[in-house]
Amino acid sequence: MDLSKDNLNNIVNDGENINLEFDDCIVSGLEFEPDKEIQGTIIGIPGGPGVPKEYLIPLVKFIDEEYRVVLFESHNIGESENHDEPYKIETHRKFVDTLVNNYDNVLLAGHSWGSMIIMDYMCNNNDYDVDGLILLAPLFDTQMSIEIAETIRAMILNPNEVRYMYNMEIENDFYEDNKYEELAEEFDNKVGFLPPVPEFAENVFEDFNNKMYEEMWGPEEFILNKDGELFNWSVMNNLSNINSPTLLLTGKHDMFGYHDMYKAANIITGDTTVEVLNGCSHSLLWERPNSTNSVISNWIDDL
Repeated sequence: MDLSKDNLNNIVNDGENINLEFDDCIVSGLEFEPDKEIQGTIIGIPGGPGVPKEYLIPLVKFIDEEYRVVLFESHNIGESENHDEPYKIETHRKFVDTLVNNYDNVLLAGHSWGSMIIMDYMCNNNDYDVDGLILLAPLFDTQMSIEIAETIRAMILNPNEVRYMYNMEIENDFYEDNKYEELAEEFDNKVGFLPPVPEFAENVFEDFNNKMYEEMWGPEEFILNKDGELFNWSVMNNLSNINSPTLLLTGKHDMFGYHDMYKAANIITGDTTVEVLNGCSHSLLWERPNSTNSVISNWIDDL
């Protein structure tokens, strides 16, 4: 699977839906144009991995500030074409490079996993043209997250029961006695986001790619198993390669969130702003979309 710019054959855009046609697959996105002259492009990459493009819909408000907003999902998610190849961090890194090279005056915006591959791209590329980074609930080092992951695992009762119910749901497409659903809800209440789920997000996980999530993180959720593609993944030692202005933003109750943000801010070469929002956790664009966008808007105004 090669999603590099050299393998991009065609871009099909009907005014909102956009498809990038590569040699091996098609990757879909949503593109929103402002009515006035375009100042630049905000490219949004959602979390997971495996979450579809609609996850970042709140960013669309920035068309009011003359920014084109493009929300892309990874290959094999939602309306993007399927394939059976293993998922690799290098594939996503090349995809980010393709996006950056197809737009001018780019701001890269990523949530969670999306922030990881943006940083991975920036840290492994000395020839990028990016005006700024908006990193929401960013993760910098998977090994640093293991202690936190163990805490999370303890919070969701019996992990073996969770795994069993997860596999039952995937293999048989149902929740056995609603146990998995109950455990997932408990996890979400404590870590993932504060209910209720906003209306725009209610259908997002219908297109969630569980296979991608499992292959990238490893066979056990929230443990970062050594069989996962992201085991030992880190950008902390290479953050000095990032010389673009950077916004690091998460919620106060995000267990994966701001533990490393202040350390990272001291390493990143570009001007870096750190913000922590009260009353929300990891999914801050869902929990506090207006507050999140207000911070982003103020940051953009100061560029």
